[in-house]
Amino acid sequence: MSISHAERALERAIKLAGGQSKLARAIGYTQNAIWKAKDSGRISADLAIRIELATGGRVTREQLAPHKFNPQKIGVMPILADDEIA
Repeated sequence: MSISHAERALERAIKLAGGQSKLARAIGYTQNAIWKAKDSGRISADLAIRIELATGGRVTREQLAPHKFNPQKIGVMPILADDEIA
């Protein structure tokens, strides 16, 4: 079975944090919760948001849970930086 983009994103977050336990501590979850998300490939919206914040945006909620945070799919405009607004 191939690894999904979300699973790759979670692997990247785990690596950036220095392991499952360190990521779990950084986001207020248990290591077991991280393991379950990794094993099942299912990442909750809350988990995705916390990981995005903990990684400083290097792993985004859209990468972790694209079915929940796809702006094009749910009709939400992306947020523009101040310098993009003219």
